[in-house]
Amino acid sequence: MLILDANVVIRTRGRLSNDRLVTIPEVVEELQSNRSMNNFEANEIDVLRCREEFYRKVKELSSNINSNTSVADEKIVGLGLQTDGKVVTDDREVQNLCLHLGVKFKGFLDDPIKEKRSWVLVCSNCGSKGDGQYLFSVR
Repeated sequence: MLILDANVVIRTRGRLSNDRLVTIPEVVEELQSNRSMNNFEANEIDVLRCREEFYRKVKELSSNINSNTSVADEKIVGLGLQTDGKVVTDDREVQNLCLHLGVKFKGFLDDPIKEKRSWVLVCSNCGSKGDGQYLFSVR
């Protein structure tokens, strides 16, 4: 099973794979153009929901490593945890979450990342490390 991120559905041309193709409702909501909706329908992509416990696990990790991911990003990875499917995305933040959680993934048009990353919040004025309060920005 391949779990598709929005960037894959939007940028694809023709049939993606003979594997079962799935995504989440939040990705379908991101598909705005006729072309992306045609890609969605032509590839016969099933829509599955990420269960709350898997989403929470991903969200907690995302927060711990100060990742800049959306709810949809976290649910895509959560569905990978839930189903043991392979996430297909060129989004580096999503790939990073997959690496941290042991979720299988691959790039679509770009090579996938190979190293886990975490970010430290640093005050832009004094340089001290922070805990995510408003005066800190990610570097």
